[in-house]
Amino acid sequence: MKHRGFSLVELLAVLALLAFIALVVTVQVLAIIQKNELQTQAQEVKAFLQEVPQLVSKHQQPLWVFFRPTGGTGPGGILQVTRDENGTQVLRQLQIKNTIAFGLTADVKWSNWENPSSGVYRIGCDTFFRTVKVSPSAGTEQIGSQAIAVFTHQKMKTGNLRPQYVWKLYINPVWEVSVNKEWSDT
Repeated sequence: MKHRGFSLVELLAVLALLAFIALVVTVQVLAIIQKNELQTQAQEVKAFLQEVPQLVSKHQQPLWVFFRPTGGTGPGGILQVTRDENGTQVLRQLQIKNTIAFGLTADVKWSNWENPSSGVYRIGCDTFFRTVKVSPSAGTEQIGSQAIAVFTHQKMKTGNLRPQYVWKLYINPVWEVSVNKEWSDT
């Protein structure tokens, strides 16, 4: 007797194979999306900070950049450009996504930024476009070396997204902003 078509077992085997392929593809696509999200955020932060000297020229006064983490110490936060060193007169702000974390486990997260209050980081740009910090004795003083902020994807920090790498944001003593991807040794 000839059978036409296919059996239920054959159909289930094909469906199981298609489901497995869909799962593998979905995981890979999700990883690509998460890495792209990190790169996009790095470029947004760079573009945001590159506009600070233009804002200084426009307002004819030193401006301050504040990073305020979401929930005090967690991932994400707000990057603000303010008119005053206390951070109350906000001119512009950029929301950092909650999937973006600062530093990997043992990395330095912030270097050469001031930390005027718990979890808040500050750096300034004066009217000569120098990168400055507040000095209790001298008002403001130019930083002596690059200010660095290190950020990565939250899932890279927990080890769920590989390979692990960070984006390092550099602000030079004369205001110039750059970002570089650096691979983790872990």
